Amino acid sequence: MIKKKNDPKIERLISQIAYKNLGIETLETRHSDSLDFHDCHAGCIRNALIQAYQAGVDSKKATKARFLKKNGIIATMPGI
Repeated sequence: MIKKKNDPKIERLISQIAYKNLGIETLETRHSDSLDFHDCHAGCIRNALIQAYQAGVDSKKATKARFLKKNGIIATMPGI
């Protein structure tokens, strides 16, 4: 589930992914077709989606690890 739209950490992350993989300088709407629409290679879009997915996986793992540590639970399963 996506956190609220204006979460600065999420906005910063997706902006970095868009810039690094797609060459998009900003994700803000600028009310100009030449600035708001972009031609992107399918491979670049794939890479951006993979990075976003991995960021979500990593975030979930970090959240789970913090929960386990906070509650004194020892993780015995691989990948936790």
